[in-house]
Amino acid sequence: MYKALTLNIEKNDPFKFYFGLIACFIVTIGIFLSFIHLGDLKTDGSIFAAVALKDLNGGTLYINAWENKPPAIFYLIEVFLLIVPNTVYAVFYLTLSSFLLTSFCLYIIILNNLKSYSASILFTILAIFFTIYGNNIGDGLCTEIYGTLCILISIVLLLLYQNTNRNVYLIASSMILGLSFWFKEPFVFVCFVLLVINLQSLQSRKLKLYYALSIIIPSFIIIVLLYSQNSLFGYIESIKYNISYLNLEESISLKVKINDLYKNLIYPILTATLFFSYLAYKTLINNKTSKEALFQLLFFLSTCIIFGLSPHNFGHYYYPTFTLIFIVFSKIYSLYFQAYNIKLKWPLILICIYTFYRIDETQKPNWTFEIRPLVNDKFVTYLKKQKGKTLFVDYVVKGDYYLKSGLTYPSFLPVALPIHFGENPSGLKNRERIWKELSSNPPDFLITTYTNSYFSWYLPDSKFYENNYYKIDSILPADDNILYLWKHKTNK
Repeated sequence: MYKALTLNIEKNDPFKFYFGLIACFIVTIGIFLSFIHLGDLKTDGSIFAAVALKDLNGGTLYINAWENKPPAIFYLIEVFLLIVPNTVYAVFYLTLSSFLLTSFCLYIIILNNLKSYSASILFTILAIFFTIYGNNIGDGLCTEIYGTLCILISIVLLLLYQNTNRNVYLIASSMILGLSFWFKEPFVFVCFVLLVINLQSLQSRKLKLYYALSIIIPSFIIIVLLYSQNSLFGYIESIKYNISYLNLEESISLKVKINDLYKNLIYPILTATLFFSYLAYKTLINNKTSKEALFQLLFFLSTCIIFGLSPHNFGHYYYPTFTLIFIVFSKIYSLYFQAYNIKLKWPLILICIYTFYRIDETQKPNWTFEIRPLVNDKFVTYLKKQKGKTLFVDYVVKGDYYLKSGLTYPSFLPVALPIHFGENPSGLKNRERIWKELSSNPPDFLITTYTNSYFSWYLPDSKFYENNYYKIDSILPADDNILYLWKHKTNK
C-alpha cells in the first residue's frame, strides 16, 4: 500500500513518509481534543445520534424516527453503536477516526501533488488546521464532514488505481464518490464535477463506463435498504420538505456568506491564496493544462454551492470548502509543474511558515489538548436505570440525554427545533402531529428548562406538563440554564 501511494514521488523515502503521516496524526488529535470532548454533543449531533438509536431500537427511519437529513449519517452512527457497547464512546470513536482518516487522505493527496515531503507536511498541517476548524466541525457529527471524507477517499482510491492499474480501486473510488450525497444532498454538485474530471483521466471507454456505472451502486443499495425498512416513501417526503425549507423567506444573502468565507478562510491564508491564484492563472493560459485547471476551479466552486444554497449561515456549511480548497491548491501546483517544469518548493515552504505565524496573530487559537473523563450527571445516572422507559427532551440543546441515557422518544422527532414549527403549512402540521403523539403516548420522563420550547406555546393544553407530570429533580449545569427532570404521574 505504501509503495502504491508513493509510486510517482521522486526520491521515495519511507522514513520521511511515515514521519509526515505521524506528524499529521499528532496535529489532528491535538486540535480535535481541543474542540471535541467525550460526551459533549451539540444540537445536530444529538439529533442524529438519537434518531440512529431509535432506529436500532424498534423505530422506523423517516416515519417515527424523523430527521430531514439523508440516511447515510444515521446508518454510519448505527454501525458504531453496534460495534462499541458504550453509546457515548461509540460516537466519540466515530468522530475521531473520521478526522484521522481525513488527515490521512489530505496527506496522501497533497504529497502526490506537491511531490515534496517537507512542503507536503507543512501544507497538510495547514490544511488540517482549517479542516478541524472549531466553528465548522461542531461535535464532529455534521453531515458535511462525512460527505467531504467520501470525496477525499474517492480521490485516494483513484490514485491507487492510477499507480497500480487495479480495477477494484477504480470501482471503489466511484462507489465512495456516489456515497457522498447520501450524507448531504448538495454534494451531488461536487460529485458531478469530480465525476467529469475523473472520466477525463480514464483512457478507454470500457473503464469510463465502469466508473460511471459504479457511482450508482451506493444509491441502489441505500434505496433497497430504505424500502426494506418501509422508510423509502418517508425519505421522499423529507426531500420535498427540504425543498420547501430552501424557499424560506428569511435567508442570509450570498454577499454575507462570501464575506464570512473571506474573513475566516481567505484572509488568514491570503499569501497562500495569492500564490496559488498566480499559479492558477499561469496554468489557465497554458494550452497543456488549461482544461484541467478550469475543472479544478469548477471543483472549488461546486463546494461553495453547499453553503450558498442554504437560507442559513451555519459554520458547518463551509466545511467542504475549507477542506477541499487545499486539494485544489495542491493540484494547481501540480499542473503548474507539469506546464512549466518549475518546482516552487521553497516559496511554498516559506508561505506555509508565514501563514502559521499569521494564523497565530489573526485567529489566536487557544487549545487545551486534554482528554476529559466522562462524568455522568445525576439525570443520566438515574435515567440509565429506567430500562424500557421513554423520554422526551423539551430543550433543543440537550438532546444528548438520549444517547447518554439510552432511552428513546415517543414523538416523531427527538427535540423540537423551532424551524420545524413555524407559521407555514409544514410547521402547523408538525405542531398537530407532535401534540397527538405526546398526548396519546406520553413519555415516561421529561427534561425541560425554566421555559418550554417554541412548539409548546401552541399546545391545545397549555398545562399538559404540569397536569400530567411532576418534577423529581433539577440541576444547574455550568454556563447553561437550569434543567428539570419530570416523571409521569402514572409511573410513581
